[in-house]
Amino acid sequence: MIARAPIRLKPDRTVRRVAGALAIVILTAVPALAQTRRVDSGSTSFKGFSFYWETRLAPPTPPLSDGFGGNYAVTEPNLVHRILRDGRRQVYFGYTVQIEPTTERSRFRLTFRPLSLTPELKMRFDIDATWKPLPAPQFPGSQVIRTGEVLELSLLSNEASAQRLTEYVTVQEPPRPQGFQPLDRAPGELVFAPGTPRDFTVNDAALHLREPRIFVNGRLDESSVRMLGDETGSVVWIYVANRGRFLLSVVPNATFGFRRAGEIRGSSLRFTVGADTYNVNTSGRIAPGDAAFNLYVLHQPAWRPAFPHADLTAASAGAADRVEDLLTK
Repeated sequence: MIARAPIRLKPDRTVRRVAGALAIVILTAVPALAQTRRVDSGSTSFKGFSFYWETRLAPPTPPLSDGFGGNYAVTEPNLVHRILRDGRRQVYFGYTVQIEPTTERSRFRLTFRPLSLTPELKMRFDIDATWKPLPAPQFPGSQVIRTGEVLELSLLSNEASAQRLTEYVTVQEPPRPQGFQPLDRAPGELVFAPGTPRDFTVNDAALHLREPRIFVNGRLDESSVRMLGDETGSVVWIYVANRGRFLLSVVPNATFGFRRAGEIRGSSLRFTVGADTYNVNTSGRIAPGDAAFNLYVLHQPAWRPAFPHADLTAASAGAADRVEDLLTK
């Protein structure tokens, strides 16, 4: 059963949490993992400031529906309409926020409202009468934040699966250009790391698989073309139909049975298991830094995706903060 709770604001140093829960149909049951996945992000600029958002799913497995996506529109006065939608189930939800500069420098007033779609916005978001809105949360009153202060919005949660969809938002002022710096610099992005801070360890050297394309013995796995996400963690993995799952790390992890089987070079990696060679090409750097790195691999030939409606014939990928989180799944 999905719990519903009022939204409340809890101030913090740099993060304010707007906590709540809504009925959910997009997320499916899965035990919790100690990891989050970015599922959407973006920004839009106004005169003198920009509004940023980042949406995270925790735990990240199973992934959201293939039809899940986010969009936005801007209308006057300084209104941002954020929509998150599941095209397969034809449901949507979101919010509208108005951002207003205050009389105090570097402070902004954010007022959240339920998402209300005009006919023009429905056309913009490709929403017709067959689509159903999910219930809107009870937003608090206006909130005044400093530049760079982050608001945490708990959009959806599922008690049965322990999955939660959270949006982080902030407002930033553009840098003041000097000399010959361009006046029309594109805004950056919001990247927020939830959780309690801790000391950095070698296991925190995160790997990234952004839109991975998998080749087996030189032949493209066509199903990998549909993988559009960005998986990030100290251990990442790929699943190949009829071949099982491959856990990948730059750390030896000999205790867990990893062995050196390949290398990472920029946006591509290569490893060999048995008589087969696997190449993974991505649209971004996989490991931090400019060097080439040894790649350690743990092969789980019997592993299959176990979450509901999983396509066992399609390639997939994932990530975790710790090897232990994957060995139990």
